[in-house]
Amino acid sequence: LADTAYFFDDNTRIELRKVETTFYTTSGARDAYLTSLRGTYNTRSGLMIARGNVVVITEEGRRLSTPHLKYDQSTNEI
Repeated sequence: LADTAYFFDDNTRIELRKVETTFYTTSGARDAYLTSLRGTYNTRSGLMIARGNVVVITEEGRRLSTPHLKYDQSTNEI
């Protein structure tokens, strides 16, 4: 989810503002929740980059705060 989305490069690169992302396990259970001020999502590569006050909170309550986070959907790695 995002407050604003700008589409570029034949709609394969999306620039986002006020990002909210929910991550799920392979079985469909909610795993973590991310918020950031800005983000970029590439639909071809499945790569998401979150920037600006990035916070990830897991279902177990662990919290990660960083200015920049990169998520690769193909490898399911932050």
